[in-house]
Amino acid sequence: KQWYQRRVAITAGIHSTTSSGPDSVEQRQERCLADLLELEARLQNIERICKTPTPPLDIVIGCSYGSAAMHLAAFLALQTQTSLKVFSHSSNKTETDPIVVNKLLQINQGKKCGITLIFKETPAPYFMTAPGKQIPVFGISNLLRYLARIGHLQHFYDEINPLIDEALSMIDKIEFTPQKIDGILSDITKLNPGITLADIALCSFIAALPSTNRSNALTNHLNGCINQEDSFRAFQ
Repeated sequence: KQWYQRRVAITAGIHSTTSSGPDSVEQRQERCLADLLELEARLQNIERICKTPTPPLDIVIGCSYGSAAMHLAAFLALQTQTSLKVFSHSSNKTETDPIVVNKLLQINQGKKCGITLIFKETPAPYFMTAPGKQIPVFGISNLLRYLARIGHLQHFYDEINPLIDEALSMIDKIEFTPQKIDGILSDITKLNPGITLADIALCSFIAALPSTNRSNALTNHLNGCINQEDSFRAFQ
């Protein structure tokens, strides 16, 4: 209803425009039409989300032990109210901490498993929804976008906002250059309002850093997200 009322108001504005010159009338019409197109895109996205049932989460995440993706898996389990299965592949050469693994296994213990986490030697985190039937899809940003589009994280993702995707692309490169986390934080804070997929990705990498290596700005950002969304406590 609010969208319809705004469209009527904008359309009325187009027809009632008065100006001293044709250029200003044309410019105003173009702005109004652009506004209409954006509203229509948002409405179509809302309708798609409402009509499409969210499928049960069933995903495999592969990553090196201690990777940001390990912390992301914990967040996703809390967010989707599912449990985790954890395995160590023969290629994994990093010793796993039984306390950390046990903590992961205790998340929503007793509930249906939605995430299988595999520690293995891999250049970057990847995910699969049909192991054996698809090739791995690499990158934390691709995983988050996928989950948003099938309905699990849709309220963290505004596809019309290009800044979110831009920030996600930058965050993906952190896996190879962790020293750039502080620099990317300033870009994340420009994304308003609220928490987005970019915050989820960034907090995954913050959690992977030893606490002694975290700047005050990163710690404050993580704490701010935890205060707004309970699932972010997985990154503590």
